[in-house]
Amino acid sequence: MQSKILFSSLLLAKLGEGYLLPTPLGKYNVTMRNEAITDYDRDARALMISIFQPAECANTVPAIYMPNNTAEYEGKWIEKIFGVPVNLTPLLSEARLPVCPQNSCLPLPNAPILLLSPGYRGSRLYYNFIASAIASEGYTVITMDHPGETNAITYLNGSTAYSYLPDLVNLDDATPLAYIRAADASFILDQLNNATALPNFSQKFPTDRVVMAGHSLGGATAHLAAGQDSRIIGIVNWDGLFLGSLTPEGAPKPVLYMATERDDDVRELAKWPEFTGPKLWVKIANLIHEGMLDLPSLLQAAGQNSGTFAEYLGSMAPDEIIRIMTAYTVAWMDGVLSGKIGGPLLEGKEPDRFPDVSVLKKENF
Repeated sequence: MQSKILFSSLLLAKLGEGYLLPTPLGKYNVTMRNEAITDYDRDARALMISIFQPAECANTVPAIYMPNNTAEYEGKWIEKIFGVPVNLTPLLSEARLPVCPQNSCLPLPNAPILLLSPGYRGSRLYYNFIASAIASEGYTVITMDHPGETNAITYLNGSTAYSYLPDLVNLDDATPLAYIRAADASFILDQLNNATALPNFSQKFPTDRVVMAGHSLGGATAHLAAGQDSRIIGIVNWDGLFLGSLTPEGAPKPVLYMATERDDDVRELAKWPEFTGPKLWVKIANLIHEGMLDLPSLLQAAGQNSGTFAEYLGSMAPDEIIRIMTAYTVAWMDGVLSGKIGGPLLEGKEPDRFPDVSVLKKENF
C-alpha cells in the first residue's frame, strides 16, 4: 500500500496545469458563487458560503475548487489524519469545477434549497462536487463554513482565518459546536433575501422550501437546526450522529439517514424511536465515512487510482458514490417538498439500481 501511495504522491506533484472535474449528470448546468456574510449580533461572525444554482447556459468555464491557502492547510491535515506520506495539496489546489460563467444566464427561478453543513473542522469546499451534482437536478445548494471551527477559511479579500481545534475524544464535546452551527444555518436563511448582504442575487430565494443536510457533525447540525427553525422542513444526515436535545418541533420532521460501512451509531439508534415523522435509514457498503467527501472524485478526475486510498475512503467507485448520494438526497427532498415521501427508490423496490445500498429501517411512509 505505501509504495502505491508514494507513486500517487509523485503524480500529484506533477499536476501543475490543473484538472477538470466532470460535468454534473443532471439536466441543468450549475452556477457557483462564493459569498461572505457577517452576523453582527454574534460578535461580527463572518461566514463564507458557496451557492450552487441550477441554470441553462451554453457553455461552462473552470472555477477554482479550493483557494491555495486553504488547500495548503487541508492537504497537510489529510496527510495527518490518514497517516499517509502524501501531500494532497496539489489535488485540492489544482482542481477545477465546470460552472456557468458568472452573469451569463439566470438561475432556475424558485429552486428549492438544500443547506449543507460539513464535518468537524471540515471545509465547505470538500463538498463542491456533490453540491454541484445535486444542484444540477434542480435544487439550490448552499454550503457553509463555521468560523472558529473550520480549519481554514479563505475570504473574498484573500485573507485566511485558521482554527486549530483538537481531535475529538469525547463526542459530547462537539455539542456546543453543533448548536453554534445550527444558528449559522438560520442566519444564512435570514440573509438570503437581504439585497444588502447578497447584492449579486436578483431572484428571491424560496426560504419556505428548505431541507438541511450534513455530513458527520454536519448531520447533528441538521437535526438541531431543523428543531429550532420552522423553515427547515426535512433532514438528510450523511453518516452523522445526534447531539443535544430533540425538540417537539423537530421530532416530526422527515429524516433520511445514510450510513457508511461501519457499526451502527448508538446515539442515532437510541434517538431513532423519537423521530415521529417519515424516516429512512440506509447503509452503503464499500464506503467509508471520509469517502462521502469529494476526495474519491478528485482522485479519479486527476487521473489517480482512488482504490489506492480504499483503506481510508472505501472501495466504491467515485461515480457510484456521487450517484447514490445524489439520488437518495434528491428523492428525499422531492418527497419532503411534495408532502408525499415514497417512490421505488426510497421504498426499496429498486434493489438492482444501487446494490450496495440496503434499507435498515423504514417507518411512517
